[in-house]
Amino acid sequence: MSTEPTLDQFRRYLQEQILEAEEINIDNEKNQRLLQLEIALQEAIKFSSEVSLRKEHEKVVFEESKAVRLLTPNNPNEFSVSSNDECPKCETNLDAELDFCPTCEYKK
Repeated sequence: MSTEPTLDQFRRYLQEQILEAEEINIDNEKNQRLLQLEIALQEAIKFSSEVSLRKEHEKVVFEESKAVRLLTPNNPNEFSVSSNDECPKCETNLDAELDFCPTCEYKK
């Protein structure tokens, strides 16, 4: 028996949380929590349906996406500021007075 929670257990958990949220006395909090839980439940049902359809049509259930761009330079110890002063890791504009990127904290 698997010790990790299943999607079915997650859906049952969400349904229990909906029942508990219906007892919240403050209308605004109650409505907000119910909306969150109902959206989560809908996504879980949608996910389950999508997986079933993919299995039925013998398609890959999940395929890991390839990186869009290189996140680290080939040599992480080498930090060079390009002509337009962008961080080589995240491409954020750099402040010449700082010795690191303020966005990703990559050090020069």
